Amino acid sequence: VTALLARGLSPKKYDLHLALITQTADAPELASSPFPPWVTVHSLGAQRVRSSALPLLRVLRKLRPQLVLSSMFHLNFLVLVLRPFLRFPVRTMIRQNGTASSALAGLPRYNRFLYRLLYRRADCVLCQSAAMARDLAENFAVLENRLSVLPNPIDFDAIGSTKPAPPEVWPDSG
Repeated sequence: VTALLARGLSPKKYDLHLALITQTADAPELASSPFPPWVTVHSLGAQRVRSSALPLLRVLRKLRPQLVLSSMFHLNFLVLVLRPFLRFPVRTMIRQNGTASSALAGLPRYNRFLYRLLYRRADCVLCQSAAMARDLAENFAVLENRLSVLPNPIDFDAIGSTKPAPPEVWPDSG
């Protein structure tokens, strides 16, 4: 989703940067990167999101972006926690990639508290559906004027160019 959005933004108007928390810029997964070449990649080299706070803070202070977009709930938490430490004005846009109430089933209770506390601080919370936005407003007190619905984009060209696997790839009825 982020790659599709990046490809749709003009490099003449936007200076795009991607911070990789756990992967390095030369990771095999990025060898055939869906990101356009005008996106600058920053490898933070952390083992987990929680250990990336200082490297992420350093990159953000160096770049001084006007907008930070995050799209994983635990990274969203980190970005919103770090925001007061940036020492410059920055807008935060976070992408919620699932219905929060459902996603919290089986997770520690403090996650619900963090949603309520932190998501209110975001300038915008992108939701894939109206139901996801409603869930955040009703169950986590996120103001409706900070919620926007943006369904996942679909890359029809990529889908159309994909050839189905030959039938022998699936020999049984699974």
